[in-house]
Amino acid sequence: MPKRSNDFQRLVAAIEGQLAPLGAVVTESKLIKEKSSDTEREVDIAIESNVGQHRVLIAVECRDRGRPANLEWIDGLIGKYRDLPVEKIVAVSRSGFTKTAIKKAKEVNISTVTLEAATEAKLIPSAQGRTVTVKYDKHQPPNFHVALHSDDFQRHGEYTGVLHTD
Repeated sequence: MPKRSNDFQRLVAAIEGQLAPLGAVVTESKLIKEKSSDTEREVDIAIESNVGQHRVLIAVECRDRGRPANLEWIDGLIGKYRDLPVEKIVAVSRSGFTKTAIKKAKEVNISTVTLEAATEAKLIPSAQGRTVTVKYDKHQPPNFHVALHSDDFQRHGEYTGVLHTD
């Protein structure tokens, strides 16, 4: 069970888990060490994935308040992430953002996402579908195995494969 969590954070983690590419790991309330010390900081949601030969870490911070997230929250995120090894920061607010918060976030490359925008996203994008074509001599069918990562199977629930022959 995550150390610090709430229903909103769990909802955002579930949405991110569905949107994440195959093989990505979505972790709620992950502790990440600062670059220059052994101090650990908690990230609401960490999304880790390989891009080419590189491991990428995206941090998602959640705010569940009655008012739009303000400039002070964005400034706080800038300070928090100054020394953390993340490639991207995403701020998610149930109530949206003030204009000054959006402006500042854009200036420092923090993505701002509202709950409404997150829930309107397609949960299993068609771009994540995988097609495998196996060519072989039709008089000698091949022996082959398909290996799936358990996280992918759990996230999507099922896989359907089609064997194409010429």
